[in-house]
Amino acid sequence: LGWSLQDTEPSSWVLEQGLSSSRTSFVAQYGASMFYALSIVATMYGDVGATNDVERAFTMGTMLLSSVVFAMVVSRITQLVLSFGEHRAEFRRRLKQARMFLKRHSVNMELQTRIRLYIEN
Repeated sequence: LGWSLQDTEPSSWVLEQGLSSSRTSFVAQYGASMFYALSIVATMYGDVGATNDVERAFTMGTMLLSSVVFAMVVSRITQLVLSFGEHRAEFRRRLKQARMFLKRHSVNMELQTRIRLYIEN
């Protein structure tokens, strides 16, 4: 294992993309770095990578847009789940108020049961 590591040249995504030379502009280096960072976050590491600035920009825009859409979907689902809990709590509160009203006005038990079943269904 040791001899095989010594015989190979060091390789990284920076060298593979040709970003280490002084001829590469800062914008190209920064764009490639942002692409690399976003692709790691978006679990694209190891997949087919962008090879030029246009591909990187398109892919980063797509990743950012899909992240925003995913966050909006998760947010909406969370709101729906929370609203179900709120509706159930409101229902319980009103049912309790109805029971207290019926008890306070001495409504007979048979009618109380029928009213409770009506409210629950």
